[in-house]
Amino acid sequence: MLLAVLLYSLTPLAVEYAGGAGSPFLFNAAWRMGAALGFLMFLPVCCRPLLAGPGVWSVVRGRLGRWELWAVAAAYFDVALLAMAFRYVAPAVAVMVAAALSPWLLILVMWRSGRDGGVYRRPGPRLAVWGLPALAGFGLVIWGNAGASFGLSGSAVPGLLLALLSAAVAAWNGFGFRWARDLGAALPAEVRESCGPGLIGLFGTVVAGLLGNGLSVPFSAVFGLMSGEAASGEMLVFAMVMGLLVYPLAGVAWRGANLAARDPGINLISYLRPAFSVGWLLPFSAAGPARPELVLLGALLAAG
Repeated sequence: MLLAVLLYSLTPLAVEYAGGAGSPFLFNAAWRMGAALGFLMFLPVCCRPLLAGPGVWSVVRGRLGRWELWAVAAAYFDVALLAMAFRYVAPAVAVMVAAALSPWLLILVMWRSGRDGGVYRRPGPRLAVWGLPALAGFGLVIWGNAGASFGLSGSAVPGLLLALLSAAVAAWNGFGFRWARDLGAALPAEVRESCGPGLIGLFGTVVAGLLGNGLSVPFSAVFGLMSGEAASGEMLVFAMVMGLLVYPLAGVAWRGANLAARDPGINLISYLRPAFSVGWLLPFSAAGPARPELVLLGALLAAG
């Protein structure tokens, strides 16, 4: 899970470095194209026994219209929404606002989508014990990054709303667990017996990532072109390469950790993600905190 958090934390840095805020939907389209290619490369490497399995691809085709898969595709607009938030607030502020909400929503989605199959244990009171101090820490980080001029009025409001919307949309990625689980259960019995539950779960994760990212690409590109966005070839290539390097490996590691723990509360470790993200962003002036002592204290609370 820590590997997934480290990789995911590079996303805001990639957006800021490439200037993705100027063309958020085109940046997202290139990012998701790279991620889809990465998941495609995973298939022959990790799931070779299933590729030629009898009836496997017929089962996949039969589940292309399931709402869970389209929810995953919608979740992959989170990078575009976060990049748009960078237009109105400092990147570190947008990251922290999104991170304060995202793990809780993800835990709820995963538990609701997995409880009917007994996949995840019910979240317990320890979530509050771990989560509430982290929320307080994020408040301090936002305060420290914002400075005296930051408030809940004026031009900062769209950035806050976009950051929150990015977190809400990203949580829909949890529905991919249900889609992958149902896909594995629908495979022919001989395939399930010969491959085992571990490989079946990995196959479902990789296929869900491939299809979800692939479905989001044309929609994101159309939204970008319709809104008049323009992007350089260098930015698009950079976004595609970063998507290829970051998301497939992070997605597989995240899925594996959740399956091993069978407890959605493990996703509270995602509170480390914004702490890392702010660290990557510090070399950029947009991430410079107005109150560094509050940022340090808040980051310690959030990571602890």
